[in-house]
Amino acid sequence: MTAAALQRYPGATPWRMTAADYLPAAYTGTALLGTPTRTPWDESLGESMRRTGRAVMEERLLDRLIADLGTAGAR
Repeated sequence: MTAAALQRYPGATPWRMTAADYLPAAYTGTALLGTPTRTPWDESLGESMRRTGRAVMEERLLDRLIADLGTAGAR
């Protein structure tokens, strides 16, 4: 399921799917196939993807995702 499709569910928000998360990892990504779709939660994300032409998989942000989980568990 895409992040855009998740927006249909009440309370669902993309996690680590903003231009601020994407751009530092873009150089590690692979060539973007197809046309980036609209990113209503962060319009600059789609623009950044079109500009760089790179796709960044979640695995590239694994350290940040794990750190987020640790922080959430400490609450």
